[in-house]
Amino acid sequence: MVESFKPVVAALLSLPMPTIASLTCHASAAGFVLALCHDYIIMRRDRGREDRRRLGSPRFFSAGGEDEGVRGGEERVVQAAYDGETEVRAASMRMTEELAKRKWDGEVYAEIRKGLFPQLSAIVGLGLKTIATPKL
Repeated sequence: MVESFKPVVAALLSLPMPTIASLTCHASAAGFVLALCHDYIIMRRDRGREDRRRLGSPRFFSAGGEDEGVRGGEERVVQAAYDGETEVRAASMRMTEELAKRKWDGEVYAEIRKGLFPQLSAIVGLGLKTIATPKL
């Protein structure tokens, strides 16, 4: 990952609230990585690949073990696809309004997101913080 891009990724992963990538056109290279930094992705049905709901992700997005971390993974990354730009924007706004109604603990939310991508968090220089320890 390019050094100048790391602070942008780190900032997105550290946001204390859910984020939505609303893709109205193709997302490749850095744009694809930026989309993957969000919790939800909504896109146009006629943009991107036909297998848009299952895309190979860069290896640092793998939450699996070492073997998966080397290969990367094929994960469901798109929550919904719509026919046009207007529909994508409307769906994104609906999802935003629904998510805003929840009472998020921002610190916990950000730590969970960073914990889902430990390799990526390390690459961009984010440390992980223990929020709670279960008593077994």
